Amino acid sequence: MSIKINLSHHSDKFASETSELVIEKKVNFVFGKNGTGKTTIANEIKSQLADNYDVCVFKDFEGIAENARLDAVALGTENAAIQHKIDAIDEEVTKIEKLIKSSEKNDANSLFVRAEKAKSNFAKQDKKIKDFYTSAAGQIKNINNPQIAEPTYNTRNFQKEMEKAVILSDTDVEICKSTIKADEKVAIRKIAFPAVDLSTYLISANKIL
Repeated sequence: MSIKINLSHHSDKFASETSELVIEKKVNFVFGKNGTGKTTIANEIKSQLADNYDVCVFKDFEGIAENARLDAVALGTENAAIQHKIDAIDEEVTKIEKLIKSSEKNDANSLFVRAEKAKSNFAKQDKKIKDFYTSAAGQIKNINNPQIAEPTYNTRNFQKEMEKAVILSDTDVEICKSTIKADEKVAIRKIAFPAVDLSTYLISANKIL
């Protein structure tokens, strides 16, 4: 069986008498200097026969890329292009990892140093807030005359009440103070009632009934 490859539309590389390539043998070798049309022939074989045959074309190492992570190679121009993109992304990842990891030089502009400094500042501010909660809850709990909080009042209660907190004017503050103000009352004189035997009234009521 012979296979014919049409090369007529490549007149810049092939003469009219060689505008058709006939492949008759199972194994064929095409050789020549650079620019003589070897790659062109390979491309035409693929474009003209790919619909009926499984055509695989190897053109130097342009379509090969190494994948170090998989310990393998990617074949094909499209796969090789993708592999090159993966390599570029891996390189960017490596640069970022160097920035976020601890460095002996302790570069002040590195992401690691900046992140550690931010964590330290956050911890300081968080401690200030928690100390404020503890102090405020303790003051409210210890207020007497009148007592405005239950004996078990703590920071959790204070944080919940903060959600409903409002700013009061001086007048509102005075009104609230007068509302909850507790004054000790003067002892009222005791009234002595005469002893009365109610049993006689009970007997009389029963007789009437």
